[in-house]
Amino acid sequence: MKLINISLISLLSFSVITGCGGDAPIKGAGSNIPYLKANHLNYKDTTTATTPAPTKDLGAQTITWSITADTETDAIKLFDHIKFMTGKLETDKNPRPWDELFLIDAYMKTNFRYTTDTNRLTNTVTITKAATDSCAYQVISAHSDVTKGDFFAQGIIDIDYSPIAQTIINSPDCLASKPALDAYILARKKAKM
Repeated sequence: MKLINISLISLLSFSVITGCGGDAPIKGAGSNIPYLKANHLNYKDTTTATTPAPTKDLGAQTITWSITADTETDAIKLFDHIKFMTGKLETDKNPRPWDELFLIDAYMKTNFRYTTDTNRLTNTVTITKAATDSCAYQVISAHSDVTKGDFFAQGIIDIDYSPIAQTIINSPDCLASKPALDAYILARKKAKM
């Protein structure tokens, strides 16, 4: 009986640690960050077969990814991760509460400033984010840039992008949102563990 209790505690602890932040995991698939980091080279842009890159449409204020995975398992892990993270944001959770870029992304999501549509067909995952305004578009655009350059290209997951967030917050596009963004960061930011 003690072995079962210890195993259950270990499993629950692992689930919380791998949840991309300090909040409890959402039911269903987890963040899959350890798997995705270890296998980041298994993902390619569907049309170019190079490192996945978003297609940005400033006029429509959309970001679209079409990513082909080496295996269906890789595709499922990516799809589940995106659904997990979207779910965290939609339920007012803060993945990476030490990173202001992720905090302002959470603010935009919980205030319905952008939508996320995610689909998977066998080995291909398609993600489309559509912003409602230019400030939200800057946020999702910056998030896609760091995902492409650091995560997919190099498997890096621990850089603090707060300076990028501050540039966005202080931009003309975000002037009207600046007080709310600053207040959200002040209320939610936590020290990096």
